[in-house]
Amino acid sequence: MSKNLVKPLVLRTFNAAALVAGFLPINALGLDGPCFTLTLTNSSNVAVTFSFDGVNAHDYLLPNSSKTLYAPMSFLGEFSGWRKGLVVSVSGAAGAGLIYLTGYYQD
Repeated sequence: MSKNLVKPLVLRTFNAAALVAGFLPINALGLDGPCFTLTLTNSSNVAVTFSFDGVNAHDYLLPNSSKTLYAPMSFLGEFSGWRKGLVVSVSGAAGAGLIYLTGYYQD
């Protein structure tokens, strides 16, 4: 049962030096809860591609940029969200810097 409390995900980081052509997980254990916001931050010196299924490219960030993804809310106050356990993956050429995943969910 929902307690209507907002909880943050544990900050996840990925070292850009480990980037490869295939997708590697940022959060290997998946999201802590069903998130209504996710922020992808690329503080590295290379462009990166993100995947939400580990196979297909879904988003792209230039070096030193970020993007917050918001789940839609209905007129009834209900929201859609990224499912608990979802693994976010990243791909690109090896570089220097870190890639971050942050987000919030309702507990």
